[in-house]
Amino acid sequence: MAHPGSPTIPERRSQGYPMRIVEFGDFQCPFCQNFHFAVEELMDELTDQVSLVYYDYPLDGHPFAVAAALAARCARADGRFEEMATELFAKQDSIGLRSWLSYARSAGISDTAGFRSCMQDSVSQAGVDADHALGTELGVMGTPTVIINGWRFNMPPSVDSLKHYAREIVDGRSPFVARR
Repeated sequence: MAHPGSPTIPERRSQGYPMRIVEFGDFQCPFCQNFHFAVEELMDELTDQVSLVYYDYPLDGHPFAVAAALAARCARADGRFEEMATELFAKQDSIGLRSWLSYARSAGISDTAGFRSCMQDSVSQAGVDADHALGTELGVMGTPTVIINGWRFNMPPSVDSLKHYAREIVDGRSPFVARR
């Protein structure tokens, strides 16, 4: 199992795609849940156009957000970040009621002993803390905070807006009304 505290961040697809979405998110945040599924739809439709980079930004008011971030980070070490993120968001109502190992199994993690160890590892926690510190340094105040090709959105764009932005970006135009 790869080490989850490394500076490598979860990225879906290639950095070279024209549209790069950076998200500071919290797995207990209902707005993050909606945004997650909007991005999934966008990425399914525009397979070779969009990449997503995810940073953990667990909010204080969500009692299981840090543990959920650790679970996703540890799933990444097994190559299952996307599956764990989808599992956590799809079953957001049961976060804190199910064991993290049950989420791991549902996400297809094969090395459950490594996952369990990773969840207790101080380096894993340091990775979550580093993501949060970066978000704070960048002025993140809530979740999801979304940055698309350098343009920041404090409210997440809808799937229709994301599709519009992607078309504009692919055509070489900048469609944003957000603050840079």
